[in-house]
Amino acid sequence: MDASITARPFFENCGFKVNKEQRLEVRGALMTNVEINKRLTESG
Repeated sequence: MDASITARPFFENCGFKVNKEQRLEVRGALMTNVEINKRLTESG
């Protein structure tokens, strides 16, 4: 899943880990975001 650098602290506090930082061009502007993931466990 991708997240903005602004949302990164929120997701990290929820247990997500950052895989990599990415720089993307959107309508001529360079933007940085992060690829994140979280391992889910079975309950029950």
